[in-house]
Amino acid sequence: MYENYVEDSEKCILVAEEQQEIFGYLYGYKKEKDATTLLFEARLDALYVREEYRHQGVANALLVSFKTWVKEQNLKSIEVCVWNENTMARELYCKHQFVSKMEILKYKMNDE
Repeated sequence: MYENYVEDSEKCILVAEEQQEIFGYLYGYKKEKDATTLLFEARLDALYVREEYRHQGVANALLVSFKTWVKEQNLKSIEVCVWNENTMARELYCKHQFVSKMEILKYKMNDE
């Protein structure tokens, strides 16, 4: 899916690989400015590291590289959505000074 974005300067695709095998990746992009956007912002859309490579600094390295790309694009912030239950991801983002700005609440409809 991300293969089509490689040449797009508005998107950032980073990979972690060993012996030409990808074991982690990050995908982010510049958010389009609209009437509700006051600052130029990036969106971190996907960050994944295969389980056997976790806790080795791979996600940190990908995130640091993405922050560098964001800075080079003169963007002012990064937005990421993470499930409350994904404690490993939440800890990673908090370690990198991400702070919660909004909480989305959901109500699941039951067959009543």
